[in-house]
Amino acid sequence: MAIYWSDPTIERILLFCGNGTYIVRIDLLKNLSIRYLCWHTNKGLLSPPCLVLEHGRMTRSGADDEKTEFVFEHEDWTFSLERIVPKDHPVVSHIFLEVCDQDQKKSTWKMEPLSLPKYFDTFD
Repeated sequence: MAIYWSDPTIERILLFCGNGTYIVRIDLLKNLSIRYLCWHTNKGLLSPPCLVLEHGRMTRSGADDEKTEFVFEHEDWTFSLERIVPKDHPVVSHIFLEVCDQDQKKSTWKMEPLSLPKYFDTFD
């Protein structure tokens, strides 16, 4: 399975974000499945992702769908990426990555939206 930026199975990229440690991309695939890809920032985007999770769930909530949550299961772990767009500042986006283990111990990271690098448009 090729997971490059021009992957023909991708319908569109739903979310692209990062922080000083991780870069995360959420894809909507042509088969309507949702996929999570994660890179360590020190590896770079041209290397293979360090984690790929398939068959995620997406839920929207709030009066105007201002909250979107993507949830993925992996063994005894749950990965959740939550994007909140405040109604009063629709240009601003708050993104949180939460990882929870089987004992309900959670780690949470604040993420920032990222722009897709322009050079990925030319991948074949």
